[in-house]
Amino acid sequence: MRKMIDYNNFKLLSLLEIQNLQKGSHIRVKYDKYYHHGIYMGNNEIVHFFGDDEFDIYSKNLTIKKTIFDLFKNNKEAELKIYNEYESSLLLPKEEILKNATNLIGRKDYDILFNNCEHFAYFCTFGKRKSYYQQLITEKSKNIKRNDGLLGFIDKFNDLLK
Repeated sequence: MRKMIDYNNFKLLSLLEIQNLQKGSHIRVKYDKYYHHGIYMGNNEIVHFFGDDEFDIYSKNLTIKKTIFDLFKNNKEAELKIYNEYESSLLLPKEEILKNATNLIGRKDYDILFNNCEHFAYFCTFGKRKSYYQQLITEKSKNIKRNDGLLGFIDKFNDLLK
């Protein structure tokens, strides 16, 4: 058994599967260059970072909110997180996942690098904040030469989003 988190093991959901989603499911939708993550709460509701009337990765006014699923989906295809054997051994009980998501409603501490919607979803499901993009940035930043400075880091970060 490989002991690692697989950040890309998601399954595209059909309409029927969406109608039969289990409470506590980790769901994501693809925007242009990133994914938006949330926790399905049942009754067509999902908890996720959201702005006044939309999700915008660059907004400073994102709050963890419970919204209807269609607002989260935003006319995009939804994907369900599929857990490998290692991840399943770490997965919190469904009741705790729902409690974590509910307890974070109202939080306004969104940060694109350190507390984004992916961190939120992994915290709810595993009790630890994790992010594929943060892991990529950490790995890529090791390759930045000291004299590259901030501009070198920004260039590498922008390359990740392409």
